[in-house]
Amino acid sequence: MHKTLWVMHATETEAVVLASYRLKEVAYYWFELWEESREEGSPPARWSEFADAFIDNFFPAETKAAGAVEFESLRQGSLSVWEYHIRKMVAFTQATENRKLKNKIEQEGSSKARFAGHFGGGGGSSAFRGGSSGPSQYFA
Repeated sequence: MHKTLWVMHATETEAVVLASYRLKEVAYYWFELWEESREEGSPPARWSEFADAFIDNFFPAETKAAGAVEFESLRQGSLSVWEYHIRKMVAFTQATENRKLKNKIEQEGSSKARFAGHFGGGGGSSAFRGGSSGPSQYFA
């Protein structure tokens, strides 16, 4: 069967496998040319540098712009991507602030306990430790 006809009759999985097989050679040759085009003696390429060059070569600006528009129109439930992102950031910020406040309160509590331990053998009168003259007598 001719390859074009086979692709037309192939399942999606088979078509993806065939396309990736064909692109593998193209990508490999492009990578070789890209490596050769770099200055001699330059340090090994960082992944971000390679990724930028790859995307610039294989995805035209029009395709990237169309993808950006498509992404911006995505929805998570009733929220746009932007609204969903903002809500997640607000929740993250609130959780971070709550964690900082809790840590601060715990640190202040342990500092006060250490400070009180230096004066009066544990700090406070017996009324605050539940002694016989404490507030519990008045509410009993």
